[in-house]
Amino acid sequence: MTTAYILALSPQARKIYDHMKSAGSISAREAMADYGITSATLARRVCDIEEQGFLVERETRDHPIHKRRYTRYSVRGHETDRTAAGKKPGVGGAATAPAQVSGARRLKAGDRVVVTNHPSIRGLVGVIEAANYHLPYPLGVRVPGAHSGYGNGHYLMRVSEVERVA
Repeated sequence: MTTAYILALSPQARKIYDHMKSAGSISAREAMADYGITSATLARRVCDIEEQGFLVERETRDHPIHKRRYTRYSVRGHETDRTAAGKKPGVGGAATAPAQVSGARRLKAGDRVVVTNHPSIRGLVGVIEAANYHLPYPLGVRVPGAHSGYGNGHYLMRVSEVERVA
Protein backbone atom coordinates (compact mmCIF):
# COMPACT_ATOMS: atom_id res chain seq x y z
CA MET A 1 0.00 0.00 0.00
CA THR A 2 2.72 2.49 0.90
CA THR A 3 4.75 1.65 -2.23
CA ALA A 4 2.75 4.17 -4.27
CA TYR A 5 3.52 6.86 -1.69
CA ILE A 6 7.23 6.01 -1.79
CA LEU A 7 7.27 6.20 -5.58
CA ALA A 8 5.61 9.63 -5.40
CA LEU A 9 8.63 11.00 -3.49
CA SER A 10 11.31 12.97 -5.31
CA PRO A 11 14.61 11.10 -5.80
CA GLN A 12 16.24 13.14 -3.02
CA ALA A 13 13.34 12.54 -0.60
CA ARG A 14 13.42 8.84 -1.50
CA LYS A 15 17.14 8.67 -0.57
CA ILE A 16 16.34 10.19 2.82
CA TYR A 17 13.34 7.89 3.31
CA ASP A 18 15.44 4.83 2.39
CA HIS A 19 18.19 5.93 4.79
CA MET A 20 15.70 6.38 7.64
CA LYS A 21 14.18 2.95 6.98
CA SER A 22 17.53 1.14 6.75
CA ALA A 23 19.51 2.98 9.44
CA GLY A 24 16.58 3.90 11.70
CA SER A 25 17.10 7.68 11.55
CA ILE A 26 19.07 10.48 9.91
CA SER A 27 20.64 13.74 11.09
CA ALA A 28 21.75 16.77 9.11
CA ARG A 29 25.39 15.70 9.49
CA GLU A 30 24.66 12.27 8.02
CA ALA A 31 22.61 13.78 5.19
CA MET A 32 25.49 16.11 4.29
CA ALA A 33 28.20 13.44 4.58
CA ASP A 34 26.31 10.67 2.77
CA TYR A 35 24.27 12.58 0.19
CA GLY A 36 25.51 16.19 0.07
CA ILE A 37 22.14 17.40 1.40
CA THR A 38 22.17 20.54 3.55
CA SER A 39 20.21 20.78 6.80
CA ALA A 40 17.62 23.14 5.26
CA THR A 41 17.12 20.79 2.31
CA LEU A 42 16.87 17.83 4.68
CA ALA A 43 14.11 19.59 6.64
CA ARG A 44 12.22 20.34 3.40
CA ARG A 45 12.55 16.74 2.14
CA VAL A 46 11.28 15.47 5.51
CA CYS A 47 8.23 17.72 5.02
CA ASP A 48 7.83 16.22 1.53
CA ILE A 49 7.88 12.75 3.09
CA GLU A 50 5.21 13.84 5.58
CA GLU A 51 3.12 15.28 2.75
CA GLN A 52 2.92 11.74 1.34
CA GLY A 53 1.38 10.62 4.64
CA PHE A 54 4.42 9.13 6.36
CA LEU A 55 4.68 9.68 10.10
CA VAL A 56 8.06 11.25 10.85
CA GLU A 57 9.33 11.55 14.40
CA ARG A 58 11.73 14.35 15.33
CA GLU A 59 14.09 13.89 18.26
CA THR A 60 16.18 16.82 19.43
CA ARG A 61 19.49 15.78 20.99
CA ASP A 62 22.58 17.48 22.39
CA HIS A 63 25.86 16.39 20.79
CA PRO A 64 27.89 14.51 23.45
CA ILE A 65 31.13 16.41 22.76
CA HIS A 66 30.37 19.98 21.70
CA LYS A 67 26.83 20.13 23.20
CA ARG A 68 25.22 21.62 20.08
CA ARG A 69 21.59 20.71 19.56
CA TYR A 70 20.59 18.76 16.50
CA THR A 71 17.56 16.85 15.24
CA ARG A 72 17.30 13.19 14.25
CA TYR A 73 14.44 12.23 11.94
CA SER A 74 12.92 8.75 11.78
CA VAL A 75 9.97 7.24 9.90
CA ARG A 76 7.37 5.56 12.10
CA GLY A 77 5.05 4.20 9.42
CA HIS A 78 2.33 5.62 7.19
CA GLU A 79 -0.95 7.18 8.18
CA THR A 80 -2.84 4.44 6.31
CA ASP A 81 -1.26 1.92 8.71
CA ARG A 82 -2.68 3.85 11.67
CA THR A 83 -6.18 4.22 10.22
CA ALA A 84 -6.24 0.54 9.21
CA ALA A 85 -5.41 -0.31 12.82
CA GLY A 86 -8.33 1.84 14.02
CA LYS A 87 -6.11 4.60 15.41
CA LYS A 88 -6.56 8.27 14.85
CA PRO A 89 -4.08 9.69 12.27
CA GLY A 90 -1.42 12.00 13.67
CA VAL A 91 -1.61 10.61 17.22
CA GLY A 92 1.48 9.22 18.88
CA GLY A 93 4.12 11.93 18.79
CA ALA A 94 4.30 12.38 15.03
CA ALA A 95 3.54 15.61 13.30
CA THR A 96 0.24 15.81 11.46
CA ALA A 97 0.99 14.98 7.87
CA PRO A 98 -0.96 16.66 5.10
CA ALA A 99 -2.13 13.36 3.60
CA GLN A 100 -3.78 12.65 6.94
CA VAL A 101 -5.69 15.87 6.53
CA SER A 102 -6.38 15.78 2.83
CA GLY A 103 -7.04 12.11 2.16
CA ALA A 104 -3.95 11.61 -0.04
CA ARG A 105 -4.74 14.63 -2.19
CA ARG A 106 -3.11 17.98 -1.84
CA LEU A 107 -4.81 21.03 -0.45
CA LYS A 108 -5.65 23.54 -3.16
CA ALA A 109 -6.86 27.09 -3.62
CA GLY A 110 -10.40 27.50 -2.33
CA ASP A 111 -10.14 24.79 0.36
CA ARG A 112 -11.34 25.89 3.79
CA VAL A 113 -8.88 25.07 6.55
CA VAL A 114 -8.55 25.48 10.29
CA VAL A 115 -5.15 26.57 11.60
CA THR A 116 -3.79 23.90 13.96
CA ASN A 117 -0.13 24.72 14.51
CA HIS A 118 0.43 28.47 14.26
CA PRO A 119 0.86 30.16 17.65
CA SER A 120 -0.97 33.44 17.08
CA ILE A 121 -3.97 32.22 15.07
CA ARG A 122 -4.48 28.61 16.20
CA GLY A 123 -8.10 27.52 15.87
CA LEU A 124 -9.13 30.16 13.33
CA VAL A 125 -10.66 29.18 10.00
CA GLY A 126 -9.20 30.46 6.74
CA VAL A 127 -9.25 29.87 3.00
CA ILE A 128 -6.30 28.79 0.89
CA GLU A 129 -5.69 31.42 -1.77
CA ALA A 130 -2.57 29.90 -3.34
CA ALA A 131 -0.68 26.61 -3.18
CA ASN A 132 2.83 26.13 -4.55
CA TYR A 133 4.28 22.85 -3.30
CA HIS A 134 7.79 23.73 -4.49
CA LEU A 135 8.21 26.32 -1.71
CA PRO A 136 9.13 25.75 1.95
CA TYR A 137 5.86 27.48 2.96
CA PRO A 138 3.61 26.34 0.13
CA LEU A 139 0.24 27.67 1.25
CA GLY A 140 -1.04 31.22 1.07
CA VAL A 141 -3.88 31.28 3.60
CA ARG A 142 -6.25 34.19 4.23
CA VAL A 143 -7.63 34.26 7.76
CA PRO A 144 -10.37 36.90 8.06
CA GLY A 145 -10.06 39.07 11.15
CA ALA A 146 -6.39 38.23 11.75
CA HIS A 147 -3.58 40.71 11.17
CA SER A 148 -0.34 39.38 9.81
CA GLY A 149 2.94 40.90 8.69
CA TYR A 150 1.71 40.49 5.12
CA GLY A 151 -1.41 42.55 5.82
CA ASN A 152 -5.11 41.72 5.54
CA GLY A 153 -4.81 38.37 7.31
CA HIS A 154 -2.58 36.70 4.71
CA TYR A 155 -0.22 34.04 6.06
CA LEU A 156 2.37 31.77 4.47
CA MET A 157 2.07 28.33 6.06
CA ARG A 158 3.26 24.77 5.81
CA VAL A 159 0.72 22.08 5.10
CA SER A 160 1.30 20.61 8.57
CA GLU A 161 -0.05 23.83 10.14
CA VAL A 162 -3.59 23.44 8.82
CA GLU A 163 -6.39 20.87 8.56
CA ARG A 164 -9.10 20.76 5.89
CA VAL A 165 -12.58 21.75 7.06
CA ALA A 166 -15.58 19.99 5.50
